[in-house]
Amino acid sequence: MRSKKQISLNDAAGAYSDPPLLVLASLATGPKHGHAMIEDILEMSGSRLGPGTLYGAIARLEGRGWIEHRAFNVTRIRRL
Repeated sequence: MRSKKQISLNDAAGAYSDPPLLVLASLATGPKHGHAMIEDILEMSGSRLGPGTLYGAIARLEGRGWIEHRAFNVTRIRRL
């Protein structure tokens, strides 16, 4: 039997909290370094990704060729 619970938009947002998806959404507005992505994702979704979660998602996306990085001084900037 299916639940008849009403789902608010805030509850539904949890369905879109997949870290790689959040990284892609953050990078859609332009290149960013890791800390800027964490802050952007927090503002956009209300979810704060920890460094391990963020860099794990970044590594998977880079491995698939969906994003790339470029060195800028000592900071790695990611972009779509």
